[in-house]
Amino acid sequence: MTPSESNPRIIIVGGGIAGLASALALTRSFQCTPQVTVFELRETPSTIGGAVNLTPNAIRYLDQLGVLAKIKAKNYGATIDDIEIFAHASGARIATLDFTNASGGKGTGFGNPPFKALRIRRADLLEALLLAVGEKSNVKVVFGKKAVSVDENTEGVTIRFEDGSASSADCLLGCDGIHSAIRAFIEPTRKPVYSGIAVINGFTTIGSKAMLWKDTVVVSCKQGSFMASYFEPSRKKQYVAGVVEMPEVRSKEGWRAKGRDQEAVEVNLRRRFGGGAPALGLDELIASTQDWLLYPVYKLPPGGQWTRQRTLLLGDAAHAMPPQGESVGIALEDVMVFAKVANEHKSHAWPEIFAAYEKLRRGRIDSAYKEASFRWDTAKDCGWLKQSMKEWLTPWFVWWSSKSRHASFEEDVGDLDLEEVFVP
Repeated sequence: MTPSESNPRIIIVGGGIAGLASALALTRSFQCTPQVTVFELRETPSTIGGAVNLTPNAIRYLDQLGVLAKIKAKNYGATIDDIEIFAHASGARIATLDFTNASGGKGTGFGNPPFKALRIRRADLLEALLLAVGEKSNVKVVFGKKAVSVDENTEGVTIRFEDGSASSADCLLGCDGIHSAIRAFIEPTRKPVYSGIAVINGFTTIGSKAMLWKDTVVVSCKQGSFMASYFEPSRKKQYVAGVVEMPEVRSKEGWRAKGRDQEAVEVNLRRRFGGGAPALGLDELIASTQDWLLYPVYKLPPGGQWTRQRTLLLGDAAHAMPPQGESVGIALEDVMVFAKVANEHKSHAWPEIFAAYEKLRRGRIDSAYKEASFRWDTAKDCGWLKQSMKEWLTPWFVWWSSKSRHASFEEDVGDLDLEEVFVP
């Protein structure tokens, strides 16, 4: 059966950003309304993580999916014009990542209509997605469902859960993240690898205190990197994060520091990031931040298998890479490209649609993976000489990568020409 023969039944495993966005994108793209069921492992809507940076292209797709309107209605997030990179010891600004299109446009953002970036708590983004999904009568979200097996044949796909229940559909999308259960059915040998680096993050209140940076700062240090950013419209709070080497982790899902652990985390962060240029104020930010959350960063080996006969992986389930400021945007690109391919070529069988999607996405993902890995390596501990080299090379790298970065901010995958994707 092809998507055009009836209202397709689609199962999505994973009720996070990629899964909920997939439900919205398929509903938006298909002329014949798909019947979508989203199965989420957790018992209630929840997410581990701090505040994510939504790039202009990510904002564009959220706008198209009706999610941006929910974010605005709730007054979530803080507009980000740029990310400023400072040297730890000297406090000098060494580079700036621009989201306003100051050099190529009017400074109002990228694309038409123009969008800048937005820093938003991951939990708030998830809430906005759920609100948008809740308005779709064709989408059902079910919590507390742990997948244990997947069976495919030429007629469809069936997923079975730990509680003994099962569900069948025409197509299954695995959107269940880095530790994907669905990937284990597609390619059991491809497992996440701990990067040796963890993100330690939390939130603090600064009141009316003026910061050295306008929106977001990244401080380049010998022992990791430090980030702070506004994330809510009053601009009286900061999201604070340290990217540090950590040889061992307590939980692959992340954990919240308590009691003595909280004290140990603060001591570790002070050792790594304290004592820098006074104007940066990092000691004060670290001291005022409570409830540190530690999140180990895993990644998948590059390449890998994304599809089977009736099953496709999207987002981190397919290609988890080290966080590099555009991860949510890449996942949303996946979602929008797949929805467009599935709708415009709905007369084709699902395996052909999957192959066409993969043909469109492999190059983009491989390129993003290489750049993310390069950036991530710069967060590892190093000596004075290597740190000096990093600070010298950073502005050149930002300049060199700006053309491709700005092009991605301008892009709308809805404009992709799909005529040559399928071979007659």
